[in-house]
Amino acid sequence: MKRGLWVIVAVAAAGLQLACAGTREAMADVRGAIPGLEETESGVVMAVRRDVIAVQLITPEAEKPVLFSRQEGTVVVRDGQPFDWNQLTEGTPVRVSFEPATGAERVFRVEVLTGREAQRVREQAGTMQRQQMEQQMQQQMD
Repeated sequence: MKRGLWVIVAVAAAGLQLACAGTREAMADVRGAIPGLEETESGVVMAVRRDVIAVQLITPEAEKPVLFSRQEGTVVVRDGQPFDWNQLTEGTPVRVSFEPATGAERVFRVEVLTGREAQRVREQAGTMQRQQMEQQMQQQMD
C-alpha cells in the first residue's frame, strides 16, 4: 500500500515537473526523492573512474553523458557471465539499470552489450552525437 502511494506521488510530481517544462536533471531530482523506482537505459560508456561511469544514453533528451555510481552489490555482466567493473572501457555499449538520484545515478546492474544490439546502440549514439554537433554549429552561425 505504501509503495502504491509513493508511485502515485511520483507520477503526480513527474506530471507537475513536465508541465513546468523542466530539464532532465530536475526530473531526476524529483524521481530521486522517491526510493525504489528503477529505470533501465542503453548507451555508450564515455568515461570510467574507480566507482563512477559516464554513459551517453541513446534517448533524445540526453544532451550530455549521465554519471552512474557503483553501489555495493552492483552487478556487471557480459553475455550472462560476470564481468569486472574495471574492464569497462570508453566506447563500450551498455544497458544500465539504476535508481535515479540527485548527483550520480545509483547503478544496480551494468550489462555489456554484444552482437547486433551493441551495434545498434553504437550507431544510435553516433547519430545523436552528429546531430548535437550540427545543432551546436548552427547555433554558433546564427
